[in-house]
Amino acid sequence: MSAEPKQNAGKPVAFLFAGQGAQYTGMASELADAWPWFRAEMDRLFAVVQRRPEAEWMDVWLGRNETGKLLEQTAFTQPILFAMEVALTRVWERWGVKPGAVLGHSLGEFAAAWSAGVFTAEDGMRLVTERGHLMQTLPRNGKYVVVKGDLAEVAETVRPWKRTIAVAGVNAPQLIVVSGLREDMNRVLVDFRRRNMMVRELPVSLPFHSPLMDPILEEFKKLSQRFEFRKVTIPWASNLTGQFLGDKEVAGPEYWRKHIREPVRFWSGMECLANAGYEVFLEIGPGRTLVTMGKEAIGEAAGTWINSLEKGTNSREVLWKAAQRLAQDEVQVDLELARNDCCSRE
Repeated sequence: MSAEPKQNAGKPVAFLFAGQGAQYTGMASELADAWPWFRAEMDRLFAVVQRRPEAEWMDVWLGRNETGKLLEQTAFTQPILFAMEVALTRVWERWGVKPGAVLGHSLGEFAAAWSAGVFTAEDGMRLVTERGHLMQTLPRNGKYVVVKGDLAEVAETVRPWKRTIAVAGVNAPQLIVVSGLREDMNRVLVDFRRRNMMVRELPVSLPFHSPLMDPILEEFKKLSQRFEFRKVTIPWASNLTGQFLGDKEVAGPEYWRKHIREPVRFWSGMECLANAGYEVFLEIGPGRTLVTMGKEAIGEAAGTWINSLEKGTNSREVLWKAAQRLAQDEVQVDLELARNDCCSRE
């Protein structure tokens, strides 16, 4: 991409990288049309894994030639989301905004790790492509639900089903994700409703972060051993611990093996960022998923919540408004360059 990134000044920003489920066909398509350098970054990353799967990545991303529906297949979803989040981060770097800290949600943690210097964008693309391919081989026999309830009570309810069901994520004090075998999950849903817990089923058939992921764990760890992993260069709030990864720790193959299976500790990660003094939260992804959950996790008054993109709106307009909001909140942004990029008719 053109333009060297500038060091951030002013108030620090925490970048929140969205995970699978936030995607939609044509996300950020206006950026591909308007900014040759943005499209070139996507093309560059797609070229890294062009032989897998057998389809044109750009067509799937933009929904061309009846391929848009393939975006919902995990083998496509994960690499395309990763590539787009890398490209979006490049946009913010171009305008002088770099993360002071990072937090990802599930798949989004790969983009967070890349941003924190753990591996290159090219290796990140290869990793998530292998990950998505392995997950795509698993049976579509799962169910994913969000439960409004106390974590201890939710965990107690699913404990008898520990071989097939698990708490998959803790997104906020009363926002728990449960994942597992569809047949058993249907029985557990009866228990949740009997306890007057509100339940919302998600359109996901692969039960991420549950025992049904176990068949691919060792193979993914083995594949991961081919890559180089480095120490973090900026604070990274881990999904596994909900705390910053230590300066001497390296998130290597065993980390990413556990990452597939263990619950996402988003709530703890948000508390970690807030306790460290972060007050500006910028979502790097297709929509508002994480800023919405972040408000529920630590409270809307805890900071300024900004999303980079939003479904059904012009991407350049949303980014321009986001840049203005950052500037209003004392974050140094090159507004002249952002205005030229976002408001030019060319």
